[in-house]
Amino acid sequence: LLRGRCRQCGEPVSAQYPLVELTAAAIFAGVIALESNVASGVVGAVFLSILLLCFVTDLQTRRIPNAFVLPGTAAGLILSAAGWSIPLRDALSGLLLALFLLMIIAVLSRGGMGMGDVKMMAMIGAYVGPMGVLVTLFAASLLGSIIGGAYLLKTKQGRKTPIPFGPFLAAAAAMEWIIRPLG
Repeated sequence: LLRGRCRQCGEPVSAQYPLVELTAAAIFAGVIALESNVASGVVGAVFLSILLLCFVTDLQTRRIPNAFVLPGTAAGLILSAAGWSIPLRDALSGLLLALFLLMIIAVLSRGGMGMGDVKMMAMIGAYVGPMGVLVTLFAASLLGSIIGGAYLLKTKQGRKTPIPFGPFLAAAAAMEWIIRPLG
C-alpha cells in the first residue's frame, strides 16, 4: 500500500526490512514443522529469532548488543529450568564452556574478537549445551574461514581486515539447533 516508502517521511524503505521479516516468518514456519511440542517450539522460536537479530546487527554494525544476548541468555536458562529445553545442568555447563573458550580466544586475539562474540557464544551455550558449543564453534570457524577467506580474496584485502564473527556463530548455532533433533 505504501509502495515501499515510509508512511511518515516518504523515503524509500530498505529491502533489508522485508527480508528480515520474511526470514523471521520462515524461522517460525520451520520451527513449527520441526518441533513436536509447543515447549520446544517456543524455545526454538526464541533462540533462532535472537540469532537472526545478532546476525543482521553484527553484519551491519560490527556490534552484538547486550540488549539481545543478555535477555537471550536469561531466557535460555529460564526455559531450561522450566523443563522446556535441555537440562539446566547442560545449559549452565554450555554457557560456562562457551564463555571460557571464547574469553581465551578474545584475549589471545588481542582485540580481534570482541566481547559481543563472547557473550553471544555464552548465550548459545545456554541453548545447545557443552557438546553443541563445541560443534557450533567448530562450524562457525569453518564457515568463517571459507566465507571470510573468499571475501578477502575477492576484495583483495589483507588478513587484518575485520570480519564480523557473529553471523558465522549465528549460522552455525542455527544449524546445530536444526540438526539436533535429527541426530
